[in-house]
Amino acid sequence: MLRRLTSTLRAVIVERSMNEDFLSNTYLVADEPGGHAVMIDAGGPVAPLLEYLKRGQLTLTHVLLTHHHYDHVAELGKVLEQYPDVPVLAHELERERIRLATGNLTPGETIHSGTLEIEPIHT
Repeated sequence: MLRRLTSTLRAVIVERSMNEDFLSNTYLVADEPGGHAVMIDAGGPVAPLLEYLKRGQLTLTHVLLTHHHYDHVAELGKVLEQYPDVPVLAHELERERIRLATGNLTPGETIHSGTLEIEPIHT
């Protein structure tokens, strides 16, 4: 028997900020204008992304850190100045090295941010 499979593609918002000194990126991913967003890494510069959050009336639900290196966490404090209660998640093997991390980013668990579903993997 043949069944027709249908899929709905949904656009997401992706904003990027690159640290010219390290050539590393920080991302803001949101489900829709006025919706929910996550920040991936915080190596900076984060100011343009923080401004985008405000301008787009987005709710920052999580900061997800890929690892502890300075070029990925350098401006985490600046994010937390404006969003002091946002969960900061990192893999348990990285978390002990990231003083400001508040929870684990666990492979196999789904993180929900509005209509976004994020499934982390450990590399």
